[in-house]
Amino acid sequence: MVFCLFTDEVRAEYVVGEEAVIQFQLDRQTSQSKCNIRVTLADGSNIDVQLDPPSFVASLRFTPSLAGKQVIQWEGKTKFRGLKSTGGCSASGSFAVEVRDRAEVLAERERVRKEEEARQREEAIDAKYKPWADYVASLSGDIRECMLEGNHLLIENTRVYDDIMPLMRAVAALEIDGAMTNGGQMLGYFIESCKTFISTERQWTGQPWGNPRAEVSCISPQSARCIPFYIVETDTGWAKATWRDALKAHLNDKRWDTALEETAESFRQRCERNPLADSGCPGYAKAKAEHDRIEAEREKERKRIAAEKEKERQKELA
Repeated sequence: MVFCLFTDEVRAEYVVGEEAVIQFQLDRQTSQSKCNIRVTLADGSNIDVQLDPPSFVASLRFTPSLAGKQVIQWEGKTKFRGLKSTGGCSASGSFAVEVRDRAEVLAERERVRKEEEARQREEAIDAKYKPWADYVASLSGDIRECMLEGNHLLIENTRVYDDIMPLMRAVAALEIDGAMTNGGQMLGYFIESCKTFISTERQWTGQPWGNPRAEVSCISPQSARCIPFYIVETDTGWAKATWRDALKAHLNDKRWDTALEETAESFRQRCERNPLADSGCPGYAKAKAEHDRIEAEREKERKRIAAEKEKERQKELA
């Protein structure tokens, strides 16, 4: 009988190209003399392993050369060494091990290493930001919410700097240290920026913080219903944005604004009431042509009446 145990407790896995260790223990031996077993690996190579009484325990050390499920066979075989020959153990058997591809394992280890580095970096950032977070927690209302977003932005910038190049870590650290001082410029900047952001007039009433309501009254035409939204300036022009995008732009001294867009239902109803309400209304071209025709006829009639009046006036002067 054979018992196969992992003895490589550090790795606890078999990998192509890395030494593996398996511990053998045989029992029920007919002799209490040392004996030999020959192990045949999956690639066909053989390894002799000597086991000593009374425990008959030995370690098989080998370096897998193939990936996948590997069947390892063994049997008692005499190892001939002249007068020092060792007889074969009275046992045989086989067992299977799973060997992983080296490239796959190295990629996984690298991923785990990067994840651990990222975790440690996050913990370091969180620890350094605790004084800032404690101060923000003491605030209330919209200012508190705005400062929380400002906190996220500052942390985000730190991560960006850290990912771009190691040299920027020093810059990020300086920003954090400046933000930690209650009377520092960074803290005052965020507070004043938040106050300005909240007090800036929107194209809708109320809700200076967070996403606006789904619909509001349009500024023009006032009878219509509009969807309110934020916009921020990008490298290619203005683009729709969330309130967080607008706040981020504001805190970074970039341009942002609010805008209104008429709802599809409101537009449809306006067009039904008056096809000439907007050039995009279905039937606008036909309605415009009819309108222009009627106006042309009216203008023609006005001119005819004016000519007749002028003719009558000339007769009276004669």
